[in-house]
Amino acid sequence: MADAPSPSASSAAEALAALEAAVRVLAAARSVLVIDWPSRDVPASLTFAGFTVIVKADPGPADYAAWDVDCQRDWRM
Repeated sequence: MADAPSPSASSAAEALAALEAAVRVLAAARSVLVIDWPSRDVPASLTFAGFTVIVKADPGPADYAAWDVDCQRDWRM
């Protein structure tokens, strides 16, 4: 008789499935909109990986900017 999978094995499989789905989405994407991030590393890493990155730069409703990894700053749109 086969043992039932443990809860940790199930959650590990779900985590792997979520990661694979995220990889598929990013592989199909060319641009990324970043609204809130913990550090400048997030938009910089995405730009360095080849994505066009638009960031929410300030609190205003139209305050978006394109991120430029070469200059390590954002350019107001």
